[in-house]
Amino acid sequence: MAAITSGIIAVGSMAMSFVQAAEQKEAADTANDEAARLMADARKRAEVDNFEELSIPTESYEAEFEANLAADQQAVQALQEGDARSLAAGVGRIGAQQAEEAEDTRIAMGQDLYNLDVTKAESRDAANQQLIALDVGQAGDQAELGSDLLTASSESFSQGVSSLGAGLGAFGDTQDAYSSEKRKNKKKKK
Repeated sequence: MAAITSGIIAVGSMAMSFVQAAEQKEAADTANDEAARLMADARKRAEVDNFEELSIPTESYEAEFEANLAADQQAVQALQEGDARSLAAGVGRIGAQQAEEAEDTRIAMGQDLYNLDVTKAESRDAANQQLIALDVGQAGDQAELGSDLLTASSESFSQGVSSLGAGLGAFGDTQDAYSSEKRKNKKKKK
């Protein structure tokens, strides 16, 4: 009777081990799904480039060009009201001044555009570095999770196989005990 009881316990233990292995796999699958969802959300947020839509407002530069042109036109008009010699000498100075003012404005605008391009490039690079870090972290997490899952599943399966062996051994002992009892009964009948 004790052998039958231990056999039943062994079979129950085996069944529990296999159920635990299945539950561990299901829990790992659920964790993987949640991790994948969170990773997709993080990736979406990292891919958003807040600087991409920025631009330099060129209206202020255009207004400066127009203001310089208007000032130069007023200066030429004032010179025209004077004598011809003053006009000839003044127009050259106004032209040089106009070219210098326009060049200063173009340089300032070019520097601002360059700075914006650098900021955008740095933003894209930072987002790229974050995505790389996410990928490396996710790969490490997946490798660790896979290893943990394999270890837990193997342990549960091994426990199940051991329990099966113990159960078969107990049933074998029962069979031996039954056979011994049967032989004793046969000898008594003779």
